[in-house]
Amino acid sequence: MHSSLRIITRISLLALLSFHGTSHCMSRALSSAARLACACPLPKTFHESRLPFAHAVGKNCALLEAAKVGYPDRLENETRKMLASTGDDTAKCILNMALYRAVTAGHPQAVRHLLAQGAAPDACYQTCCRSLSASEVPEHARRIGPPLHVACRHGFTDVAQELLEAGAPADLMTDETALSVACRNGHAETVRCLLHAGASPNTADHTWRMTPLMHAVNNEKAEIVALLLHDARTNLSACDYTGETAYDKVTHKKMLVTQSVLGDQELLERLHNLCSISRMLREAKTRS
Repeated sequence: MHSSLRIITRISLLALLSFHGTSHCMSRALSSAARLACACPLPKTFHESRLPFAHAVGKNCALLEAAKVGYPDRLENETRKMLASTGDDTAKCILNMALYRAVTAGHPQAVRHLLAQGAAPDACYQTCCRSLSASEVPEHARRIGPPLHVACRHGFTDVAQELLEAGAPADLMTDETALSVACRNGHAETVRCLLHAGASPNTADHTWRMTPLMHAVNNEKAEIVALLLHDARTNLSACDYTGETAYDKVTHKKMLVTQSVLGDQELLERLHNLCSISRMLREAKTRS
């Protein structure tokens, strides 16, 4: 019996860690764990460390759903009920889970409300469910990153601004900074927001040692390249792990595209874009 309860509890928590499941399925899984927590006596250590948290989350599925859909009145009401009935540590975890839901859905007002209630602007997604050990956290959850990275991945500039104003570090590092995420995904307004907040344009990622400028060049984001080059802090001489600078990368890409054009309109447009990027980098090198 205890083994079955452990399995159900883990399933419930893992369901919560996935953005891909339906709210109905998640609610059923969490409710199962909650009902069992109330009905069945358990060993003290297991009961204290596992089921109370699953029970609390099961009771607050409505809060998580309200954060996802962004209804202000409903979210405020559900938050008030949760805080009144839940201990401080568990409440913090649930608020952080709700924050991730609101950030991923792009609801700045919901994000502002949850931050005001105590959600952490630099929360770590894989530790929201404190009842899960590191090995139990799904791989996709470990790659999600802090809320600011999530907002920058989707280009939710208003959400990123709320997180930065609440104290999220502009240069918080996972495998890469939020600025690299925004540059790679082509979100110019988000890049502008991060630079204004003091994010460094020179912090390289851990995997390829590529700077935000290199990510912008590699993904042919001319507008973002221009933004970074207008920032006096940008280091044009930085090299990735292969020893290439941003200028080397655009030169190499130009050569590859030129060899493949053969009247292809899409490739001609890419070549024109790469030439523009190359010209901006060349002029910036000359000025420096």
